[in-house]
Amino acid sequence: TIHDSEEIKNWFYPELSEALRGDGEAAEWFAKFLDSPRRVVLEVKPTQRIAYDGEKMGIDTQAWIKQAKEVAGND
Repeated sequence: TIHDSEEIKNWFYPELSEALRGDGEAAEWFAKFLDSPRRVVLEVKPTQRIAYDGEKMGIDTQAWIKQAKEVAGND
C-alpha cells in the first residue's frame, strides 16, 4: 500500500527515526530529513514466511546425496 497522507507521515517518520537513531536530536533531524516533497510511505504486508534452518538443510542434503548415489549404484 502506498501512503502519501500527512497523517501517516507525521506518525511514521518520528517512529522510524527513533527506532534507527534513538531519542533526541539525531532522531528529530532524521525525521525532518525524511519529510521531503513527493516522499511516500510503503506498507508491505507479508503473505508467506520462508524459514531457514542451516543445520536441518545440511542433514537433509547429506541424506539426499546418499539416496541419489544408491539409486545411481555409486555406493
